[in-house]
Amino acid sequence: MELKWCQFIAQMGYKAKDMKMTIRQRPEALARRVLEAHWDGVLPVDIRGLAESCGARVIDDPLLDVSGVVAIEGGEPVIKVNTNESELRQRFTIAHELGHMMLRHLTKDKTEFRDPSKNYTMANFDRRERDANRFAAAILMPGEAVRAVILEMDDADVDSLASVFKVSKAAMSIKLKSMGILPEWA
Repeated sequence: MELKWCQFIAQMGYKAKDMKMTIRQRPEALARRVLEAHWDGVLPVDIRGLAESCGARVIDDPLLDVSGVVAIEGGEPVIKVNTNESELRQRFTIAHELGHMMLRHLTKDKTEFRDPSKNYTMANFDRRERDANRFAAAILMPGEAVRAVILEMDDADVDSLASVFKVSKAAMSIKLKSMGILPEWA
């Protein structure tokens, strides 16, 4: 079964032989391609709009017993997000579930990912979950945009940057460490 987002990925210039290496090794590279194709450059990134432009339907579901779900329903990808969680958590959840979708974690045999909150940490040892987290961070906090905002702000710190990008302080701190802007021990 060829799914809609696979065609989208192909339209972005990836060839089938390139996909496995790129997806497995560099979720950030795929996130960059998605941003290039669909982001208007406005901060914070409109993650709902971005997910929808990638072919997913985003549904608010206050009855979910997990943070988020991405599933194939009627042949189309659907991202469900628990609206009882904070806005920042919901944004990361949508980006994370979009990561599962774009990284081709969904297949005809695996048509759903249900993600409890513990899956949204870098301490998770499942490669697919770590890659979805890396994709989410790259989508919500594009490295070039983080550097540009730091240069524009007089007193840029973790709190102010987290506010601009509408992410948690913990997510921004991890991003800044991965970019070499904050030391690992900070």
